[in-house]
Amino acid sequence: MSPTYDYEHVVTFDETNVVGNVYFVNHLRWQGHCRELFLHEWARDVLDELRGSLTLVTTRCSCDYFAELTAFDRIVVRMTLGAVRQNRVVMRFEYLRDGSELVARGEQEVACMARTDHGVFFRLSRLVQRRAAVIVPAVIVGLVLLAMPFTQARLQDTDFRYLPRSSETRGFYQALA
Repeated sequence: MSPTYDYEHVVTFDETNVVGNVYFVNHLRWQGHCRELFLHEWARDVLDELRGSLTLVTTRCSCDYFAELTAFDRIVVRMTLGAVRQNRVVMRFEYLRDGSELVARGEQEVACMARTDHGVFFRLSRLVQRRAAVIVPAVIVGLVLLAMPFTQARLQDTDFRYLPRSSETRGFYQALA
């Protein structure tokens, strides 16, 4: 069994709709809360990096619903590592009412990007990604991947090669490399 991180939550009226059940988008909000509280508790250095040029870009999220939740239901949002691919981390979420009844299951993928002074995003180098995957275990690999010293990161050698030779963007990327 892989390590987990649990976020406990009590549903409030503002998270329900006119019918009285939880509005579907709140499940996705709770994924974000779970992810961010994990960083706050276990990877504060990542939060420092996020104040710099590190950026987490959510590229995909989903949720499958199995049962309704209503106001004052107690839930546990349980996060596990799904996968680490290149500069992306996949997190899986289970929503458990009273800590045991599975009411929903979700997934979220974030890309670890670096921001330049010009507002341009680029992927972290493969060297940094490989170092992170070797050094840090299990779930912490996924999210602490972000904490690796990406200040040494550079553009992928192949990033600008796919742009037209006359492109201003290609010149910009070449200058950054």
